[in-house]
Amino acid sequence: MVINEVPIGTLKYQTHAQHVEIMQLQIHPLHQNKGYGKAVIEQVITNAQSKPIKLTVLKNNPALGLYKRLGFTITDEDNYEYHMQTRATRS
Repeated sequence: MVINEVPIGTLKYQTHAQHVEIMQLQIHPLHQNKGYGKAVIEQVITNAQSKPIKLTVLKNNPALGLYKRLGFTITDEDNYEYHMQTRATRS
C-alpha cells in the first residue's frame, strides 16, 4: 500500500471459489490509527461481493477490535490466534 508515493503497509489476500482469505495486513506504526486499515478491509469486503471473508489475528493484537467493528466474528481459536469470518455486505 502506498500513499503519496510512500509505502505505508502490506496487504496479502487470496480469493478462493467459496471465500476470500486475508493472509496479512500490516500498517506501518507511523500510519496506524488513521483509518487506513479500515479502508483496506472495507475495500476487500466490497470486492468479495457475497463471499465470506476469513482471517486469523493474534489474541493480543489491537486489530481485533477493528475486525469486530467491521463485522467479523470469532469462529474458532487456538492458543495464540482467533479465527474470524464475516460476509461481505456491500456491493
